[in-house]
Amino acid sequence: MSTRVSSNLTLVLKIFLPTLWIAFFGLLTLAIFFSSGEENLLFGDWTFKLGILGFFLVFLLFIYKTIMRLLRIEFAENAFSASNYFETHQYKYEDIEEIREYNLLFKTLVQIKMKGLTKYGRSLYFLKSKAWFNGFVESHPQIFDSLIKK
Repeated sequence: MSTRVSSNLTLVLKIFLPTLWIAFFGLLTLAIFFSSGEENLLFGDWTFKLGILGFFLVFLLFIYKTIMRLLRIEFAENAFSASNYFETHQYKYEDIEEIREYNLLFKTLVQIKMKGLTKYGRSLYFLKSKAWFNGFVESHPQIFDSLIKK
């Protein structure tokens, strides 16, 4: 039986935030970019239009480089699985080089550094669900004692 150790917030950040950003702010950017400026003088200024377009693209790049790297992680007795919500891959605990935790303002980001390359790169990132992660780690100290670095 496997235990999900990543936070439910991962789904919201990875699926809903990019969708809403592209749909709503993307359409607003297009509307501002293609407006004539007769209704509102600010919308006719090319500096403002390019600034809004730049802001949209920079935040889109931020989403791609940070939030889209988050994975859903499930721990089991002999292996763990990593999912990007579209495909799931299983890896052995022996393939983990180290596990690091980084405290953010409201959550803890966990990096699983692998010994070799995986489908998702050499490092797997997820937002930790404290109760599920800590519960699994405490009940399986033989697996995690040498791996977790704080």
